Amino acid sequence: MTKRKKVTQNLLPLYPLAYTLAQFCTAHSISRSHLYTLISMGQAPAIMQVGGRRLISDEAAAVWRRRMERMSPPPDNDNDDDGEMLDE
Repeated sequence: MTKRKKVTQNLLPLYPLAYTLAQFCTAHSISRSHLYTLISMGQAPAIMQVGGRRLISDEAAAVWRRRMERMSPPPDNDNDDDGEMLDE
């Protein structure tokens, strides 16, 4: 008789399927005040109400990231991400 491996039923995904507003801000390196500015400008990701909680789904976060990328100016090829000049 062969032994079966025990399978854990409570496996969680490696990334959240929905973020609280605080988790979203941390995950995307923005402040809560900046998120509220985005909300007031109509540029925030879609927010859903679940009971008394406001959540941002992973799908809404992905749509928001793509939209923000399209709105960003093209990168300056002479600078790296930190704004420092690259060595040539």
